[in-house]
Amino acid sequence: MSRTLPKGLAILWWVPFLVVADQITKALVRARLDVAHSHTVIPGFFSLRHAKNTGAAWGIFGDLPDGLRVPFFVVVSTGTSLLLLWYFIKVPLSERMLRWSLVSILAGAIGNLIDRAVFHEVTDFLDVYVSKGALYNLLVHKLGWSPHWPTFNVADICISVGVGMFIFYSMIIEPRQRKRAEAAEKAA
Repeated sequence: MSRTLPKGLAILWWVPFLVVADQITKALVRARLDVAHSHTVIPGFFSLRHAKNTGAAWGIFGDLPDGLRVPFFVVVSTGTSLLLLWYFIKVPLSERMLRWSLVSILAGAIGNLIDRAVFHEVTDFLDVYVSKGALYNLLVHKLGWSPHWPTFNVADICISVGVGMFIFYSMIIEPRQRKRAEAAEKAA
C-alpha cells in the first residue's frame, strides 16, 4: 500500500514545514529575549525585538477582553484555515501559483492560530525600521510615514507572501488566461 499523497496535494507538506519553522523561531525568541528587549542585527535597519501582539495585524482587536478576544481569534483563524483548505482542494492542479499562495496563507494562519490558542497572544520579533539618511527623510518628512514597520514573525511573512501571490494571480495571471480562452473560443 502506497503512503503518498494524491497528486496535487503533495505541496501541502509545506504547511507543517512552515508552521514548524514559525513555531521554532517564536520559541527561540521567547526563550532568549525578554519581552520589549531587542538585539540589533543591522544598525539603523533591522533588529530582533521580542514583542507580544494580542490582536490581529497591527494590533487590531487587541483591546478586547481575553474572554472574548481569544475565542474570537481562534474561531476566525480556524474557520479561515478550513476555508483555505477547502478552496485549495477545489483549485485545479494547473493553477500552481494560486495553490502555492493558499498553502502559504494557510501555514501563516495556522502558525498564528497556535500562538493565540496556547499563549493568548502572538509572538512577533522581526523589527524593520529606518533611523537615518535619505530613506528616513523621504518616509518621514516627505511622505509623513512612520520610519518603523510593525514587528512581525514568520507566519506573517507566509501570509503576506501568499496574499501577494494571490493578488498577482488574480490581477495578472487569471485575466490573461481568460483573454486567451476567449480568443481561442472566437477563433474556433
